[in-house]
Amino acid sequence: MPRAWQPKGNFREGGWGMAAQVLPTGRIELSFSHGPWDEPHCEFHEVDVGPRGGLRYFKYLGFTIS
Repeated sequence: MPRAWQPKGNFREGGWGMAAQVLPTGRIELSFSHGPWDEPHCEFHEVDVGPRGGLRYFKYLGFTIS
């Protein structure tokens, strides 16, 4: 089963979901899946968290419709 950030990956049950993976740069890619079960949308964001937990970097990477 593919993960949420991989092609064809999404959370069809429950209406929304979230996944994260660490990128080679050390930043984190967040994936938010939402929408109806038959046409979920997945948004991708790249973030970097500071030493105190605050966001230092936030970039919208795009979206896909599964």
